[in-house]
Amino acid sequence: MNKVLRRVSPDFPQQIADVIGKTYPDKLVVSLISSQIDADRMDYLQRDAYYTGVSYGHFDMERILRVMRPDEEQVVIKFSGMHAVEDYIMSRYQMYWQVYFHPVSRSAEVILMKILHRARYLHKSGYKFTYEPVQFKSFFDRTFGLEEYISLDEGVLMTYFQWWRNEKDEILADLCDRFLNRRLFQYAEFDPATEYRKIGELEKLFKEADINPEYYLVTDSSSDLPYDFYRPGEENERVPIYLQMPSGELRELSRSSEIVDAISGKRRTDHKIYFPEDLLAAKRDENPLYDKILRMLRG
Repeated sequence: MNKVLRRVSPDFPQQIADVIGKTYPDKLVVSLISSQIDADRMDYLQRDAYYTGVSYGHFDMERILRVMRPDEEQVVIKFSGMHAVEDYIMSRYQMYWQVYFHPVSRSAEVILMKILHRARYLHKSGYKFTYEPVQFKSFFDRTFGLEEYISLDEGVLMTYFQWWRNEKDEILADLCDRFLNRRLFQYAEFDPATEYRKIGELEKLFKEADINPEYYLVTDSSSDLPYDFYRPGEENERVPIYLQMPSGELRELSRSSEIVDAISGKRRTDHKIYFPEDLLAAKRDENPLYDKILRMLRG
């Protein structure tokens, strides 16, 4: 990447690094790339909304671009464009909770992660794969390069998952079949502040029931802060979005918008336990431990 960037100028790689590290002298440029209303966020919201087929991530980007105004250290928004910015912030909020953090999406991600963990564990332990993970070995050994990283795309992953669903290792085969056929894990709400002992008890029960909790009992936490404003002394202080009033005065967005004020500084966090309910329910009659586990998870 450094070599490519040097084609622009010898110091261009360092300039890019400074923008990413937020140390670039021109703060206006930094705010365009990394802020609470930047090019990256506006792009991925609309892109993800399109590819997932939902309407949550759509907002009037053209309107926002028209009402942006350059200030000394950041882009500000003309007051008449406040409602377009409100729409953008709510779109981001809804995309996180209706798409990115949706339990079905998270369950698929959990299984995907566990497939790769299992394959790496088997590789490290000397297991003889029926279909050797040739394109994964450099990743498992942490020796991969850029070309190997780029070539490991969805097509490669899905091909191996198709092969591995017939592996002799029951865990790897089952996880791959679950991912391909959408036999996803079910979930239960979980409060780590008050139920921290529950996980240890469940892990013990899973082992007694001969179910590997490392792959079939997964805790997952999702968190998002849709908008925040400057709070001196706090870590990760966020530069707020400013509105340019008709008088020329700059006013922080939540002071003018009741919608944004309602969610400002409010971090929403969600904790869940993912588990194979179908497996437990199918064998609950022959093994009373399975029924006990289900009742504990559902209760």
